[in-house]
Amino acid sequence: MKKIIIAAVAVAAFAFSAQASSKTHKLFIPAIIQASYNEYFPDATVPSWSVDNQYLKAVFVQNNVSTNAFFNMDGELVGTTQAASFTDLPLKAQQHISSKYKDYKVTETLYFIDNDLDNESDIFRVPDSEANYFVSLVNGNKELILQVNKDGDTGFYEEKTL
Repeated sequence: MKKIIIAAVAVAAFAFSAQASSKTHKLFIPAIIQASYNEYFPDATVPSWSVDNQYLKAVFVQNNVSTNAFFNMDGELVGTTQAASFTDLPLKAQQHISSKYKDYKVTETLYFIDNDLDNESDIFRVPDSEANYFVSLVNGNKELILQVNKDGDTGFYEEKTL
């Protein structure tokens, strides 16, 4: 009987130790940022968090759309990105891209919302504006990223070699 109790205590201690160990690797989210997330995204899924030198990023699903939210260390929502489709772009942009870049394949469309218009955001290194789309196009080993504003005006953003 004594051996059973000792074994049970040892198993419990091991389980507690393993649980405590896994918690030490969990990213700490300050209460002010968690409260801001809950305020802006009350119906979203539980987020997966990551951090860089400037922002805490929450990755989650809201209204069946994959979303990323970027918070500064003061808990302010700086910007959000959402998966989008090419057909979400203003018609003017769709026509321009289809005509000028017909040798390219659209691989991704992203919708960026600047939630902090009073401060310059370096999330996409663009001047503050309410919202922009970013469209990735690939042709062979060349990738182009175009920026599209809400009026459908399209501009070059970045070129990469794959």
